[in-house]
This record gives sequence, C-alpha cells and structure tokens, in this order.
Amino acid sequence: RGVLVDLQVMGRLPRLDRSTRRALTEAPLLALAGAERHARVTVVGRSDSVSVGVVVDRSAPATELTPAGDPAVTVTVLDEEDQRWVEARWRG
Repeated sequence: RGVLVDLQVMGRLPRLDRSTRRALTEAPLLALAGAERHARVTVVGRSDSVSVGVVVDRSAPATELTPAGDPAVTVTVLDEEDQRWVEARWRG
C-alpha cells in the first residue's frame, strides 16, 4: 500500500506462548493496518517484559481497539491530532 514503516528492535525477547504473542501483537497490528503514509514500530524485550509500540499517521479513520485477551498484557492508546500511538506490554 506504499506505507513507509520504520522498525526498531531492542533487547532479547523471552519465550512466549502463542496466546500471549497474539494478545501482545493484536492492537499494534490493527493500528499498523490503519496507517496510510508512515508508521514506526518499536519492539523492546527484557527477561520479564516485552513491549510492542506503534506510531501511525492519523489520516485514516481511527480503528476501535479492544483490551488484550491476556491479563498479563496491557494496551495503551493515545490519540493526537495527526497521529496515534498504541503500545501493548506484557509483564511476566
């Protein structure tokens, strides 16, 4: 679709089961799917936590994001005038 995506990965990712990985990536992927021009994805791993953050342009209509299906995963959404920031964080 011509969206410019910048990806940054830092740290070491711990082993996570499939349901946790899905809960951790669902909201960031939905935000990424709504980008029209540019997006930045950041993944940070530590032995006891993983965060997946996405910043996208807000030229597309905002997608409704629901809480993660895993109680160990929290999702934060901040909407600015021209961008949306979504972060999913797992703490083990």
